[in-house]
Amino acid sequence: MWRLKGGLTIMFKSRLSQILVSTISFLLFVAMGLLVVNTRTFQGFDNTLIHFVLSFKNPFLNSTALFLSKIGGPTSMIYFSFGICLVLSLKRKQLVMWPAIGTVIAFFIQIYGKIVFGRLRPMISGVKKPLTFAYPSGHALVTAFTIGCIILIVVKGKNNLLTKIITAIIGSLIILGVGWSRIYLEAHWPTDVVGGYLVALSLIFGVILISNTRFLAITCTKHDRDA
Repeated sequence: MWRLKGGLTIMFKSRLSQILVSTISFLLFVAMGLLVVNTRTFQGFDNTLIHFVLSFKNPFLNSTALFLSKIGGPTSMIYFSFGICLVLSLKRKQLVMWPAIGTVIAFFIQIYGKIVFGRLRPMISGVKKPLTFAYPSGHALVTAFTIGCIILIVVKGKNNLLTKIITAIIGSLIILGVGWSRIYLEAHWPTDVVGGYLVALSLIFGVILISNTRFLAITCTKHDRDA
């Protein structure tokens, strides 16, 4: 069994668990996409939540949403992921490319996902929208994957418990904040954001499954490797 230094076990111990989480997350993304495009299953949820979010509109939140949307853009996250790779490569004195490769894959999934599902963006207050389709949210997908990788690296690395907790909390707030910003700016329906999160979850567990464990900053003893 693989163990983190300090005796902590990895959340999912078996390859089967990782395959199941990755596969189920992606299938849920596809199923949700088909439902939002072809039925009204989530229409009530989308309308209720987006109007609730928009009911809090004010200048401060306008600026906050624009800031989060800018830093959480797919292109920004690609640059950020290459920065992560550079830091990890220098620290470990070996080439580490999986965060950037995964982010680029996420980038293309959101592009082609929009084309495949062809869902229109919200038309509520006449705010200018991007010209592309809505499902899934590229900001939510790419940000969730990239920041999720950072959380994964820190939590599975040789860091103290407080650092792991703070990183997980801040990272989660960024992921949720970017998703909220896309709804607040009327660029996406809530289910677009959820769809992006589902793909990101699928990709993260795919990375855990196929990546060499040393790239994930896992520290184990010889006994654990032989177990």
